[in-house]
Order: sequence, then C-alpha cells, then structure tokens
Amino acid sequence: MSTINETSFQENNMYFHLAPTDKFKTTTIVIKIKGTLDRDTVTKRALLSYMLRQGTKKLPTVKELQRQLADLYGATLATHCSKRGDNHIIHVRLEVANEHFIPDGDKTIEQALHFIRDLLFAPYLENGTFPQAIVEREKETLRTKQASTIDQKTTYANIRLMETMCKEERYRIRTYGYTDDLETIDADTLFAYYETMLQKDRIDVYVVGHFVKDDMHSLLPKIFSRRVWHKEESTLDNITQRNEVQKVLETEQMQQAKLHLGYRTNITYRDKQYAALQIFNGLFGGFPSSKLFMTVREEHSLAYYINSQIESFKGLLIVYCGIDGKEADRVIDLINDQFVALQRGEFSEAEVEEIKRLTISSIYETCDDAEGIVELLYGRVVANVSISLEQLLSNIESVTKEDIVEVAQAVELDTTYLLTNEGDAQHG
Repeated sequence: MSTINETSFQENNMYFHLAPTDKFKTTTIVIKIKGTLDRDTVTKRALLSYMLRQGTKKLPTVKELQRQLADLYGATLATHCSKRGDNHIIHVRLEVANEHFIPDGDKTIEQALHFIRDLLFAPYLENGTFPQAIVEREKETLRTKQASTIDQKTTYANIRLMETMCKEERYRIRTYGYTDDLETIDADTLFAYYETMLQKDRIDVYVVGHFVKDDMHSLLPKIFSRRVWHKEESTLDNITQRNEVQKVLETEQMQQAKLHLGYRTNITYRDKQYAALQIFNGLFGGFPSSKLFMTVREEHSLAYYINSQIESFKGLLIVYCGIDGKEADRVIDLINDQFVALQRGEFSEAEVEEIKRLTISSIYETCDDAEGIVELLYGRVVANVSISLEQLLSNIESVTKEDIVEVAQAVELDTTYLLTNEGDAQHG
C-alpha cells in the first residue's frame, strides 16, 4: 500500500490537510467542526448538521442545491455528527468527480470548494437568521433520528450502557441530542449558537484525491477564511473510579436480548500501549477468530453475534452480544473466562501474528476509501498526536505477547448492561 502523504498547514484561523493520491476517480472534501461535548449545546449542534445542507445565500433552496450538485457531475453531499472522546464533531462531506477525467472540467474542484464553503459560512438566511419554517422542519427530521436510535435496540443498549458507565462524564451525552431540547430551540437561538460555534470550534478542511499539491495549497486559503477563532482550552473529565462492577437490567418486549459490557482500558490513541490494546481487542472479540466468537458463539452457541471494539479517544472497550436473556449470567461467565485467560497469557504466538495480520489488513482497507483516509488522519487531530501510517503499522508489528498481557491486566470491567424480556430477566 502506498504511503498517505499528508500536508497540513494553518491559515486564516483554520487548518487545512492535503492528501494527494491518484487511486480514486473522485475528489473528497471534508470539513470537520470540533467542539466540546456539552449537554447544553449537543442538540443544537446535531440540528445544525441538518441545517447546513438546506441552502446557501447563493442557492437558497434544497432544489437549487441539488441542481448545483448535478452540475458538478453528480457530486454527493452528506452531513452527520459523531463523538470522539469528549469531543462533538460535525462532519460535512462533498465527493466530486475528479476533474482530470472530465473534458473542460478544470474548474470543477474549485467550484466544489466554493460550494462547500458556502454551506458552512454563508447559509441561507431570512431577516438575518435561519428561516423558522426550515428550522421546524429539520427539528422533525432530528426528532425522527433520535427516535430511530431508541428503536434500534443494539444502539439503544449502547447508549444506556454509556449513560450508566459515564454518568459523571461528558461521554454519557447522546450524539444526536435530546428530544426535550427541541422544544426550546427556535431560529434565533439556533443561529446565535451557530455564530458562537464558528468563533470557538476548531475547523479542519481535508482534500483527498488527484490534484497538484502546490496549487491546492495556495487555493484553499483564498476560499476558506474566518475572521476570528477564540480557541477554547480542552478540558478532560475525571475518570470515574469504581470499587465494584455496576449491573444494570432493563426490560421490554423483544425477541433477542442485548448484553453489553463496558471496560475501562485506561489507554487512548495517544498512548504508547495503544498498538498492544488493538491486538488485545482483536484476540478478545474484534475478529471472527477471536476468543469470544469462537467460545461463546461457536462452541457454546449462546450468542447470535458477539464482538468487541475499543473507543480510541476515551479509553473504553465494549463487548456487544445478542443472546437469549435467560442465558445472560452464563454468557457473562464465559466472557469473563476468556478475559482472564488473556490476562494470564493463555494464547499462542501464532494467534498474535494472525491478529496482527488482520489488524494491519483492516487499516489497509480503511485506506482504500477516501473518507477512511480522512478519518484515519483526523484521529491525529482529536488525539493531539503526530504519528505516521508507517509508524502506526510498525507499532502493531512490534507488539509482543508480554505487551498484550500487560495491557490485559490493566483493563477493568466497569459496567454490565442487559436489555431483555421481563420474563427472562436474570442478571446476577
């Protein structure tokens, strides 16, 4: 796999990141707007992720936006929110055809940059604020999104696990906010927060595709600029310390129970033990060859699915599984058995090498997609660390069995959460 040659620079109170490559037939432009996860603002931020695709000063209707996307040779636009550690991030992505494949398309990328710039900095306004009718419409869109996360039981179970496990930490806050907040938001309050966001949040612009680096380096600051940036100092939450594992049981009518276990790893993306944590997670539940999958699902047939994943910026590891609620305690015992076995070093060097291969392969797959490249690069921004792809891969290759055992012994079970039928409720 070829190297990701990122060039980053700061100008006009913004950050720009260039990743030139000829492996894609499209050019991807992504804007990341990073603020602190805050209960008082999260719903407004989530709503803004919808408002930013409703029109610009030059293109005041969705119909005109769509016509412009069509004129850009079928460009695609998407917006969404995410949380990474204690940060809440609004993402705006525009994917446009590579102008080198378009006859007379030498201005396509420049036009696309102006278009996505206007989405963020020049939205359509009425009387100096967001149109109230559009705000009300998008409040309903967000309300539907919030309801869908409750209806999707795996997502809901994870939300409830985080709300319990991190109840005194920012990470408990829901990515798309809260329905009750929508009643207090109108056009004026939303626009006032939008202006605050543009003044305080860090804004990063990524361009991935086939372009001349020097030309793009000079073009971006001509298009993107903001007058001020009142940079907020990042604050880290204190991590909750527990003397015993929390056990949470909730019931409702459902066919498949959801059992989620939350662990504290005390390791994040910026820590030197992060590579060993990745391999530990791969051995534990990250791949189909993992201990949890082979034992709980394959050997004992006690899970419809089971896997684990790490939250790289918060220091958490989550086990997800769909089970028969009556078997919850048995499943928890089996999960704990596999966890303890890893802490004791009961795994082979061959297993370690296999997980290294799978982990590196998954990183390669991430880099086969332009948005995946952006996410990989943006992880450095969120973690405030500089690490090249080559160093990341080298760190993984260098992980030893002893490193994995050391990491495993530092991981602690914090909370277990079971969502099941009332008649099946057993969670000792």
